Amino acid sequence: MGKRIALTDFIEIDGVDFSDGQCRAISSNFEHERVPAGGFNSAGTVEELSGQTTREINATFYAKNDTEETFQVFNYLFESKAIFDVVWRKDQNSGVGATNPECRGSVKVFQFPQGAVFGEVETFDVVLVQAEGDTLLWHYS
Repeated sequence: MGKRIALTDFIEIDGVDFSDGQCRAISSNFEHERVPAGGFNSAGTVEELSGQTTREINATFYAKNDTEETFQVFNYLFESKAIFDVVWRKDQNSGVGATNPECRGSVKVFQFPQGAVFGEVETFDVVLVQAEGDTLLWHYS
């Protein structure tokens, strides 16, 4: 069983490739709401149903301010309230396949926080939330 070192991820947001070191960290959060299914049962166990599903990608980007860099791209997407496409492939050097999953779909940004710490590299966190009507999913070939 091989171990993956996250150095070669492919990340494309609204058609802009951020695979050249602009993204410091990325993760997905896919979660089904747990809805209580009733009261007491003879087995004495808690019964729950799967409710609504949250699908989002959490990413930390370096705050580069040049044209088509992270700040300008995300500032525009946030201010315009746009729905846009995201693609995150765990290895940019190979296509989608049985060992190289790709997460893709339409998303939007609800927050665009900014800030810096004196003497440290400036980063910002973005949550890419699944847009209505399109499912953010992991795909294989």
